[in-house]
Amino acid sequence: MNVNIRNMTENEYSNWIKLSTEQQAIDRHKVSSKPVDEERNELKKLLPHILPDGVYTSESIFLSIDTDEDKNIGFLWFHELPSIPEKAIFLMDIQLEKSKRSKGYGKIALVKAHKLLKNLGYENVLLNVLIENYAKDLYSKLGYIGVEDNNNSILMNYHLG
Repeated sequence: MNVNIRNMTENEYSNWIKLSTEQQAIDRHKVSSKPVDEERNELKKLLPHILPDGVYTSESIFLSIDTDEDKNIGFLWFHELPSIPEKAIFLMDIQLEKSKRSKGYGKIALVKAHKLLKNLGYENVLLNVLIENYAKDLYSKLGYIGVEDNNNSILMNYHLG
């Protein structure tokens, strides 16, 4: 199985932002109990401030995931947040086609992303995952450590060592 990561194109970004906004609205609803529509509307107001230049936003790294057989089976979004330590970056979103989940594609993509991030000078990757999300097991297997429990989610850290 050959999995590659590469910079996301503008067209892929347009598709990703729609998918991501919808999934994040659903996830935020699970934590806040606000209606999904309200969360979606809040995200649509917030995203232009977080991503003022879209795929070219300097604080973000947008990656597409490919295999030899299929192009663009998923996406990764990393973002520098002012509230996290220097030389750390936050994994804001990971999307993988449903047919490709639980088959090792996400794991390989994250391992390759970790190498890229280390080469760019980052030392840690942080992420927030819902307790009910099966992906938290993947993160644990990769070496992410839970550092804080927040209601329905866990803040995890991975040292790029």
